[in-house]
Amino acid sequence: MNDRRLLRELELELQKLVDKECWMMSAGEGTGSRVGLDFGRKIPRKRPLPGIHLSEEKRNFIGEYWLFISDCAWRIDSETGPVCSWCDGNANDGPMVQTLRRLIGSRITSVSISPCALDLSIIFNNLLQLKLFCDQVNIPTNVDPEDIDNYIFTTPESLYVIGVRSAIQKRDRDR
Repeated sequence: MNDRRLLRELELELQKLVDKECWMMSAGEGTGSRVGLDFGRKIPRKRPLPGIHLSEEKRNFIGEYWLFISDCAWRIDSETGPVCSWCDGNANDGPMVQTLRRLIGSRITSVSISPCALDLSIIFNNLLQLKLFCDQVNIPTNVDPEDIDNYIFTTPESLYVIGVRSAIQKRDRDR
């Protein structure tokens, strides 16, 4: 069971996403179903990231807030129903990446988190809704529990890791 104080702190930090713009999305071929989303101000990195496939912006900046969907199931819905999910193909011109690109330039209008499982729901002003489902509950015997996270939420000061069985860990942020 999670510390109520830490859960409340996470809830308050997530509410700070409201009205923040998504300005960067990292996903596509070679990343599986993992997704990174940058929100808020662009913070210069201490050291640029290497990588010929990264944009100049991604190499040199990180969001004031950053959401990394690691090992949990997720889905994007519209007013008419599901649009894409973690199990869609991740080709750069496929439905997963094309839908995630629709988040760039949109602003968050609402954020909610379920207090028990820590499933996350983010609604954008273009009426797309990103839903994360913390389904990492059992660890295979050949896997280190430290290698499995549902998602990671980064604030200007802290990093919240939502791990196996929706356990919350808080760490200092390092840029």
